[in-house]
Amino acid sequence: MGVKAVAGYWNRLDGVEKVFLAFLLFAQAYYSYRYAFRIQSDLAPPGYESTPEAYQYPKYAIAAAVLGLLVLLFVRNQESLTHLLRRLRQEPVWLLLIAFGLYCGLSAFRFGVEPNELGHIAKFVFVVPFALVAAVIWRQKSPADFVVLFLGASLLYHVLYELVMFVNFEATGRWPALTFSQLVPRYGAGWDDPNGFGAFAALGLIGVLFVTLSPDSGWRKPHLALVFLLTLMAALTYSMTAAAGLAIGCGLLLVARRIDVAKVAAMAGACLVVGAGLLASGHIDIIVEGKLKSIEAHTRTKPAPTPEATVVLAPTQVPPSAPTIVPVPGVQQPPGTQSPAATQQPPSTSPGTAPAPPGTTSEGRTLGESVVRAIVGPADRVHFHETMYLLIYLNFGLLGVGLFVAVQALSLHRAVQQWRAGAGKVYLLGAILLAVFMAMNSFLPLYAIFPVNLYMWVIVGMVWAHPARIAVAEKTAEVNSEPASGNAALVQS
Repeated sequence: MGVKAVAGYWNRLDGVEKVFLAFLLFAQAYYSYRYAFRIQSDLAPPGYESTPEAYQYPKYAIAAAVLGLLVLLFVRNQESLTHLLRRLRQEPVWLLLIAFGLYCGLSAFRFGVEPNELGHIAKFVFVVPFALVAAVIWRQKSPADFVVLFLGASLLYHVLYELVMFVNFEATGRWPALTFSQLVPRYGAGWDDPNGFGAFAALGLIGVLFVTLSPDSGWRKPHLALVFLLTLMAALTYSMTAAAGLAIGCGLLLVARRIDVAKVAAMAGACLVVGAGLLASGHIDIIVEGKLKSIEAHTRTKPAPTPEATVVLAPTQVPPSAPTIVPVPGVQQPPGTQSPAATQQPPSTSPGTAPAPPGTTSEGRTLGESVVRAIVGPADRVHFHETMYLLIYLNFGLLGVGLFVAVQALSLHRAVQQWRAGAGKVYLLGAILLAVFMAMNSFLPLYAIFPVNLYMWVIVGMVWAHPARIAVAEKTAEVNSEPASGNAALVQS
């Protein structure tokens, strides 16, 4: 793509689109400080530090400022404001989306105002309003030019950043974040996050396959180079979630007959060659061990406060030379190490094994409290889980899960409905991307990982941008039914 072509795409955008594009590209580069300053999570290799709070909050402030600016532009445009209010009345999905955002956002204060606690919730709540923003921006035009500029700039940024990471690793041995070992580095491109970027690369690869490898398209070198580049970048993340999402996406593309079987077979053969080389290198054991440790670390929740250790004095009748044995609950002591006084004590029942009173659970809650906890979630602390749906349930109960799943299901249905009504194949692509992302959230909480969650909410907004269309079959049935009803009226008269 030349400079003139880029300028042409840019000139066709209106002012609101340019502001929104700048914000989305800023989100792409926001985590550029991670690899540069070796800042990541506690799971990063030696040399990395945990992300300071000063690096966590600017994205919320900038997102709020951009959202306020876009709302101001919408309000100044009377037609945009009228359209926005009409869509809120006509389509219940927006009310569900607003209810989900407000419910999760306000419910987060049950856990207190500690920044670390609220940050876990804010990560997937503050991007929700941008779905409505996207629906308003593209209510009367296609986002094709916008998408081309966004994907082109994003790919260029990540390729250049990953080249720097690769050269730095080969020259100095500097590890990227969340890597397995010095033999198998994981590259997360400009985000230095192999899981989040792996999901983004998989979604981008599915979109490229949808457009460039359809049965009626030829083998063009630029398209093949793009597919190879995205496949390589996704593979270097060693993300099982990205691999699962790509497999599901390719399966849906095959079912929808959007990719050529011969081309897919050629790609699969290339992947098998790479996989065989990986197995022959002996690195597969490192990858498997690293993935198991990664899963164990991700699923580890915050430990509950532990009681202080109690010092147990040795009985006086035990010889001074004998070792002092401290009884450990649940562990059988060696024979002959307990004092007669200890053996004569009646068996005590620990609080964790005490039978629950009638009408209460094993954790000491009443049945009513357990029901309320299941519906709205707990209020003690923020809980983490690898599955997005369980993460929402553990923090916001069945009500939060119901609102979230309802929005996703309605958006998926809308995309399929628009495609079947003849609104364009782009809605089929939107449905596939939504289905793949929903499936990947069963393995990782991607809706809580910035900025890939932001981009998916934008896709949700694009799906709802245009009013629903009536399928051609339904229109034909309505047209055919009018003469029949008129003839029936004549017969009756």
